[in-house]
Amino acid sequence: MAKTAAAVPEEQHFVLSNLSPSPAQRRLALAVVLALLVAFVITAGPLSSIQPGRIGAFVPAYATAIFVTDFLTAVLLFTQFSILRSRGLLAIANGYLYTALIVIPWTLTFPGVFTPGGLLGAGLQTTTWLYTLWHAGFPLFVIAYALLKDADPAEGLRQGSAGAAILSSVAVTAAVVCAATFLVTAGNDLLPRQSLDPVHFSTVWLYVAGCLALLIVVALIVLWIRRRSLLDLWLMVVMCAYLIEIYLISFPDPVRYSIGWYAGRVFGLVSGSLVLFVLLYEITMLYAQLLRAVLAQRREREARLMTGDAVAATIAHEVKQPLSGMITNADAGLRWLDRPMPDLDEAKAAFKQIVADGHRAGSVIGSIRAIFKRDTRSRISLDINDLIGETLALLRGDLQKHRVLVQTEADKRLPRVLDYRFRESCHKRGIHLSFQAPICAGALRMKD
Repeated sequence: MAKTAAAVPEEQHFVLSNLSPSPAQRRLALAVVLALLVAFVITAGPLSSIQPGRIGAFVPAYATAIFVTDFLTAVLLFTQFSILRSRGLLAIANGYLYTALIVIPWTLTFPGVFTPGGLLGAGLQTTTWLYTLWHAGFPLFVIAYALLKDADPAEGLRQGSAGAAILSSVAVTAAVVCAATFLVTAGNDLLPRQSLDPVHFSTVWLYVAGCLALLIVVALIVLWIRRRSLLDLWLMVVMCAYLIEIYLISFPDPVRYSIGWYAGRVFGLVSGSLVLFVLLYEITMLYAQLLRAVLAQRREREARLMTGDAVAATIAHEVKQPLSGMITNADAGLRWLDRPMPDLDEAKAAFKQIVADGHRAGSVIGSIRAIFKRDTRSRISLDINDLIGETLALLRGDLQKHRVLVQTEADKRLPRVLDYRFRESCHKRGIHLSFQAPICAGALRMKD
């Protein structure tokens, strides 16, 4: 298996053509192949002798289903090409478009669907050869995809030319289908006789079927050698279904309207639907992942806003405390000085308290800055008695407002601790902050 795939941007690994299959997806693909083989054995064995005859609505219904599934698959693959600019994706998208378009003249020229001999001036060989070109063209597109999928997207495609590349490739594919229809219709009498009548095939068809089977095997081998993505895996399953379809139509009796012929059409419909189902499933899963990511981002943004509001409230409270103390002490100092006999000692004490509050405000600002520094790893020796004193000084305004008198008695025997121990106690109480004495103490008070 090829391992030297071209490097792609990380976001492109979520697209089907670059997404590596998981073990569960490999098991699912293997289960589908085994189910196809079981159905093939049953159809080619016990049911092969049953001849149900012609069912008038079968061919139009089958052709409509093929057209819809292959056309939708082509549209989804063209969309992925417009994102990745992979020439391999462009090739396989045109392959599905080719099968969707060629089924139209195949249905119109099919004997007995619209007229006994078919429309568009068809002859006896037209429908059979259109089917041959149909089942020879798609494996060729698959081979082209396998050979081109690892090519550099920048080569051969100008920036912004995805739309032009899609339109031109669609036009070329449609022209090829029209040319093929014209050749097999106008040159009906010159073509080798694959059909003896509207029901029976000649031995020429067996040789043609063998060539188609060989071409499908080549496409399967190329995919196996160069398999890498989820799309490669399911295209291999599609090629297996194609191979079974060719066999059932050709053996044991090469005739129309037999059990093998009807079963072959069903296998053809299954092969055309597999990639579409996988594309829709992967698109749904990617949409679900995108929705979960958007919801997670929204929840994270809301949590960040709530955290920001809580931090802003805490900061406002912690900064307000020393500022309120400074204002109170400044008013007290002015009153001591405005007396007929100024009390300089009391004024001096008030101004000293203002200085202490100013240093405390600076400490709060430093604490706030330390909270948002992720590289802060410093550990300091902490005296619990000093912490109690700073906390009471911080709460002095509230204590005086409520006429609360607090007396402390320091215990000199208390050991000094490092800051991370106290920070852990903050965390246990729901305060996830780097330790700084004033702000942590205030935050503890707010939490309570």
